[in-house]
Parts: sequence; structure tokens; C-alpha cells
Amino acid sequence: MDKILVTGENREHYLDLVPADFVHMMYEPDYITVGGYETNGKKAVPVAVMIVSKNGKELVINWLYVAEDKRSLGYGEELVDYAFTLAEENSLIHITAMVRRTEAHNTAGDPMDYFLSLGFGIAGRSENEWLVTPEEITVKIAALVKDTSAVSSISNQPDFALKSRLNVASERIGEDSIPFIDNEVSCVYTENGKVAASLIVKNIGGIYIPVDYHSETNNPVCLPTMMVYAADRIVKQSGKDAYIYARFDNEKWQGMARSILAKSEPLEHDIMKAPINLDAIEEKAYEEWLEQEKKRTEALEAIPKVAEVIDIEYFSGVGIGD
Repeated sequence: MDKILVTGENREHYLDLVPADFVHMMYEPDYITVGGYETNGKKAVPVAVMIVSKNGKELVINWLYVAEDKRSLGYGEELVDYAFTLAEENSLIHITAMVRRTEAHNTAGDPMDYFLSLGFGIAGRSENEWLVTPEEITVKIAALVKDTSAVSSISNQPDFALKSRLNVASERIGEDSIPFIDNEVSCVYTENGKVAASLIVKNIGGIYIPVDYHSETNNPVCLPTMMVYAADRIVKQSGKDAYIYARFDNEKWQGMARSILAKSEPLEHDIMKAPINLDAIEEKAYEEWLEQEKKRTEALEAIPKVAEVIDIEYFSGVGIGD
């Protein structure tokens, strides 16, 4: 199997190997997608994919998948080995694999067993992500919101006001995210004739992702009203079966999400960790290291984290064929 950096030129050929709610990672600058392919004559056939990101001193494997007819050939291990190489080249401390425990994604047996077989250990569990439909939002907070007339799409704002809001958002979410902002779903809340809050939403591959909320008012119905407005806009664009993906690393926002989405279960991930120098660590020392990492993870759960882009060398090789 050969490897290649998945970019806009060949991304479409790997979409079938990535679930719909993970596709947005393939477009965002804070994630790197590495594809594996086999050469069949003059055509290259995608057979595996891995999506990684950098979080502080760790490299995170967000998604790892090998085509069903290409399993047991070592392709998954080859991509994981490359993740270790990336981490070592960037002076990182350990690798973290986020294993989502849902039937829809785990079609190749138990992924936890797979990572355990590669030397990873279980360091904790994460429940800070939600994947919901617009209806799940509107049904839950409908009792709080009777009128959305104070909210309007940012596409309806004067150019200077729109630029001002996008400038504020870009400072937090990065300029590379601006092209993916949905100007019809993103909205502002007006109070006493002035814009008092904004909610910025990205649309990547049909998955809507709230990425920034900025408020200058203490009005408690401001955010719920904007959420209902945005959900209605999403339905008009993509229908009731559209999906909204949200991740909250801060305990305050996690609590708010659990309150608003009380009937919607968060996505559960088991956090698997392995030190970069895994081969050189004795079993006892490894268990001690894993326990320390578990405690460190628990202590830092309430701290918001911002992923950074890893420098990656472009692979040479044949192009990806149809």
C-alpha cells in the first residue's frame, strides 16, 4: 500500500471511506487526512484512510478505516505507524485514538480491541460531542422561544456589519474557516436597534457546525432564539434529516448542551493512548505512564483546546483514479 496526502485534488475518491459526520474534518485546516491506495495497472484504488489532528503535545487519530476487502493485510497498522512517525517528527509525547462506540461506525469488530493489540491503553471516556437533527433542537427549546423576529441571517447585514462579525469570528476559528461559513444559517440577534450577538455556523459536506458564538447581551433567550432560527434555516436548505455537529471542550458549554439536548445522547468516545516510544517502555512503566495520563486527562477536561496544524510532507506517487 502506498500513502498520499488527501487534498482537494483527490478528496472525492476517499469520501466513501469516511462517515458523513466525519467528512467535515477532511475540509478543515486543523485536520490532516492520509490516504492509502493500491495501484492496479495505471489506476490507483483507495483502500484506507486516516484523519489526524494535533492537540497540544499529542497527535490525535480521529478516524481510521480500511476497506472491508482489504483488512488483515496490515494496512491499518501501516497508517498507525505513520501516525507515530508524524508525532515523533513533531516532538509530540503521545498518540491518542478517539474510538466512537456506536454500531454505525464500528463495522469491523471492536476497534478498542484493535488499538489494544497495537499497544494502546484505555485512558478515559469523552462525552462532549453531539450529532443531532434541527428538529431535536427546535422541539427541546420551543417552549422558550416564541418569536424569532429579533434574529436575521448575516447575509442580510450591511457589508460593514458582516465584515465586522466575520473578523471577530476569524480571530477565534481561523481565517481558513471563513470560506465554509454558511451566511444564510449564521445569524445575528438585534436588541434595541443594535446587533447584540452573532452565531456563526459552517456547512461542510452537508454537516452544519456551530463554530462561534459572540454576545454583548445578558438576555437569556438570545442564544436559544438564534438556535431555533438557525435550525429553521437548515431545514429550509437541507430538510429535517440534516445533521448538526457540535463539540464542547468547556464544562460550562457541555452543561448547556446537555440541558438543551436532554433527549439527545452525546457521542461517546473511548480515549486510547500510547506513548511515542512505545516499543522502548517496559510493561510496568507503561502502566504507570498510562495511569498518569488518565489523571492528567481528567484534570484538563474543562480546559478548551485548540488544534494546531501539523507540518506534513507531500507524498509522491501516482494520481488517484476514478
